[in-house]
Amino acid sequence: MLFGITAAYLVLGLVGVSVAIWVAMGQTHPSILLGWFAAEVVALFLLTLAALLERLFAAALELRQDNELTV
Repeated sequence: MLFGITAAYLVLGLVGVSVAIWVAMGQTHPSILLGWFAAEVVALFLLTLAALLERLFAAALELRQDNELTV
């Protein structure tokens, strides 16, 4: 799952670079760049959240296995 989110973030970065180039060439309005920045912040937040949940579930699984072995 984390690899998919990372790949999506990289695609978002590629789109952002394309948008930045279009803005620099004067082919589109600069406010589009603001939308790209917002999308990148959301993607970074989701990437961090997914990594945090992955670690949390791994720790919970380890504690569950230790609890099952306790008599």
